[in-house]
Amino acid sequence: MVVGRGVRVRQVTSTSRRIRWAGAAVGLAVLCSACAGGPAKNKATPTPKASASVAPSGVSVAPTTDAAPGTSSDAGPDAGATDTGDTFLTGVGVTAPLPTTPGIGAALTPLLRASGLGKRVSAIVLDAATGHQLFAVDAGRSATPASTTKLLTAVAALAALGPEASFTTSVTMPSTPPVSPPAAGASAGTSAAVSTSAAPIFLVGGGDMLLAAGHGDGGAVNGRAGLADLAAATASALKASGRLTVAVRLDDTLFTESVAGDWAPTDVSDGYVAPIMPLAVDAGAVKDRPGHYPLRAKDPAMTAANTFVKALQAQGITVSGPVRRAAAPPAGATTLAKVSSAPLDELVEYFLTYSDNTVAEDVARLVAVHQHAPATFDGAGKSVLKVVQTLGVDIAGGTLSGGSGLGRTTKLTPMILAQVIQAAAGEQHPELRAAITGMPVAGASGTLIDRFGGATQQNVLGLIRAKTGTLTGVNSLAGIVMDLDQRLLVFAIMADQTTNAVAAESALDRLAGRLAQCGCR
Repeated sequence: MVVGRGVRVRQVTSTSRRIRWAGAAVGLAVLCSACAGGPAKNKATPTPKASASVAPSGVSVAPTTDAAPGTSSDAGPDAGATDTGDTFLTGVGVTAPLPTTPGIGAALTPLLRASGLGKRVSAIVLDAATGHQLFAVDAGRSATPASTTKLLTAVAALAALGPEASFTTSVTMPSTPPVSPPAAGASAGTSAAVSTSAAPIFLVGGGDMLLAAGHGDGGAVNGRAGLADLAAATASALKASGRLTVAVRLDDTLFTESVAGDWAPTDVSDGYVAPIMPLAVDAGAVKDRPGHYPLRAKDPAMTAANTFVKALQAQGITVSGPVRRAAAPPAGATTLAKVSSAPLDELVEYFLTYSDNTVAEDVARLVAVHQHAPATFDGAGKSVLKVVQTLGVDIAGGTLSGGSGLGRTTKLTPMILAQVIQAAAGEQHPELRAAITGMPVAGASGTLIDRFGGATQQNVLGLIRAKTGTLTGVNSLAGIVMDLDQRLLVFAIMADQTTNAVAAESALDRLAGRLAQCGCR
């Protein structure tokens, strides 16, 4: 079925691809094939974009964006680590011994007093199988969550749209324009009727901010759909109808508001996020900056439209005048061509693993479109919370501005985070599983690739999967861990008065690692 413009939703079942669930509990060490010999260290120097390569089919493979973590968000690359997330959840150990509240308290309470966590820390531990609360410290207190917010966006999108939803960028023409008679002296074999008037065609954004500037790569998430492919198909349709000259119009009306009022003034210029629009190339990145996030386009949708025009011209189509913004006619249009994004579950895994603010905000906006709410930061935040609540999550104390956690007005509680994770890990909602498999693995992938590196934590590498959260003065960690008795636990820890990010991250890692190292009984 179709949900909003350009959003395709397919029905899924518990047997959908990459959603596997067996009955017996297993350890999580199988995840850490990348941990052999120690994880790669790549935080200080971001991995540059890969050079475009050629796939066996001859399709140019679009490079992906990798960026190093900064002070205003915690997005970071997986520096080539192998992540076997498909095998992560093969069951929840309901027969393994359950930790006790005194046992967990004895293990965690001293570590919660670490100076690196500051003066305000809250935490909760749940049993993943049952949702039973095992430990809590101020778990209902609202605090700034930073990028752990992305867990809510992931779960809400998967629940509302389904893991196999995809988002379409299309080109439409209002009606079949009249054609002109053939030019005098036209050679044999040319079109009998070729129009030279500039009829408008509309490039319609459906929510894909990871378009490739060139050809799409069917195996990629960033760059699954390519503007060069869209232009080639458009040109073919135009030529078939005898149309060689067009005017290009950009319809990016699916979303409103592009920059949030509660973002830091330099978040866009520093590259932490792009203005949020319903189409963009490479999440708005236009230039690599070694050691920093990429430079982002000020107008990602128009930048993508101009890239499309160049590709269309390369196909022999004349484009009259500059691209102008205009809404496509709501009825009577003919679709000339279209390309589709990677499926939603892959997008979710992408923005969770790399903590990509732009893609998370984009997906939150699509939740708002599905809910028939304003496609704004406020509308997206309210829609995400509304969907999460339908899963049985108590959203008291939760307020979202957008879906990335970059906004300072966003507030969540450890209870909300833990309940969202538990809903995604439980057997009742296999459609949410990408929210679990997308979380980075300790010492192996994403924003945890160079965490848990202390000498006392080497034996927990690969046993923890968690989403990080980092803003100035804010550090959080929420995820799942297999304890010593192979009981799967959910945890969320929030500290919003930190002064040293490195010390705070180390303290959070010790807390999660302690859960993995004890049976806590």
